[in-house]
Amino acid sequence: MARAMVRWLEAERSLEFLDQELARLPAGEIHDAPRESRPAALAAALVEGWRGEIVHAEVTDDRGEIRRYKIGPIAVSPTTSASDSRSTS
Repeated sequence: MARAMVRWLEAERSLEFLDQELARLPAGEIHDAPRESRPAALAAALVEGWRGEIVHAEVTDDRGEIRRYKIGPIAVSPTTSASDSRSTS
């Protein structure tokens, strides 16, 4: 029962926080129209998912049309690190 009460209080506090933050938003439109995709480009965005970061990747062709779009988790190999990918020359 105590755990349920703690979860309830956490949910209440989260809603209070959201109400405070929403009240701080400036007036006006909150949606921008999507931009055109650039030709022969790669675009990537990282977002937080419920099991960690997720990457959205888009590749466009020479006309700017979407050639490939992939959504997936960020794969990190336990045998590599960021320093492994840097050139040592």
